[in-house]
Order: sequence, then structure tokens, then C-alpha cells
Amino acid sequence: MKREIAGKFPAACLALFLGATLSLPLQAQWLPFTAQFKELTYRTLPDGSEELLQESNGILFRASSGSQMRTRINVEDEQPKGRATFKDAATGNVYIINHGRKTARIMQQLPLPILPSPNMVPSQSKSLGRQVINGVECVGKPVFVNGQRAPGAAWFSEALHLDVKTDFTFPGGARRIVEFFDFRQGEPSASVFSIPEDYTIVDGRPQQ
Repeated sequence: MKREIAGKFPAACLALFLGATLSLPLQAQWLPFTAQFKELTYRTLPDGSEELLQESNGILFRASSGSQMRTRINVEDEQPKGRATFKDAATGNVYIINHGRKTARIMQQLPLPILPSPNMVPSQSKSLGRQVINGVECVGKPVFVNGQRAPGAAWFSEALHLDVKTDFTFPGGARRIVEFFDFRQGEPSASVFSIPEDYTIVDGRPQQ
């Protein structure tokens, strides 16, 4: 799968570039970019230290249309296993792609057009303040698991419409960290947002 990535955000212009997008009409608020990400899951040992249970990394591609391809490589027994989540703005379909099995499973269909959701932005009373995370200005918001507030926070970029960093602990004690970094501006190649022709499409949505 061909991937084309534009140049990095200039550090001195990043805040200005992101801030300028906030005044655009709603239909234009999907900012096209590419970013690296990592996901880490830990458990707390009896002595208070943490043991790494699972590690994965990958790339997030976002188009101005709202299409999104999130690749993921899980590191298990030193053997990478690739998966991806694909949100297609043309159809509203959300796919889980398994590159090992060469399948793309439709998990849900979103209403069109796909637009940023305003309820992702916390109110001032629920905000945990602001921080610059990996060069991106973010507002903090609480994390809830099964309706209960979990220790930790998610740091959300209003311009990118993305949780740039999430760090919280499940009720059972496992800690999960998801962090995006190395942001690059520009429209990714259209070839990124496609399913290979030799993959089998499976409808995994619940039957009515």
C-alpha cells in the first residue's frame, strides 16, 4: 500500500496553523494530517512497579473528507501482527482490516456526511486545563470506564479533533497509554484510504 506523507509542521507555525482552522465552517474542520502513535498497557505488580503487558505502534492518516486509516502493529512474541481501522467518508462504513487474513470486516455504518462531533470538546467546568502535548495545544478531559471516572486524563486537540494523549487506569488496575506524535500536515495519498482488491469483505454488523 503506497503511502505519501507531506512535510512536518514547522514548529514555530504549528499553533498558528491549528488555531486558524477553528474559524473555518464545520464542513471544513477536518484537518488533513499524518501522525505516528503508540499504545502501551501495563499492570501494577504487588511491589508497586509496572509490568508491560502489550505494546503496539502505527500510523494514523486523516483526510479532509473525514476518511481515516489507523494502522496498528502489535508486538507479540517478537512477531508483528498488522491490523487497521478504516473509516470511509464516502460510504460511512467502518472496517477492521486484518492484513494477515486479508479480510476487511464492516463493523458499523456512520451517517453521512461524517463531521466532527461537538460533544468531544469538554465544557469549561469539566476541563482539566490546557497543555501542549507533542507540539499540539490540547484541553484535558476526564476518562470514564463503564460510567465511572477512571484515574487519569485524555488530552484533546480541538483543531485536530483527536485525543493526542490518553493515560488512565482501569478499575482492575491495568494502565493504558495511547499517544500520537510526529504530526505532519497535508492530504495523505488517496491510495492510503482503500482496501486491497484481493481482500475479502465481510459484513460483521449485527443482523436486524
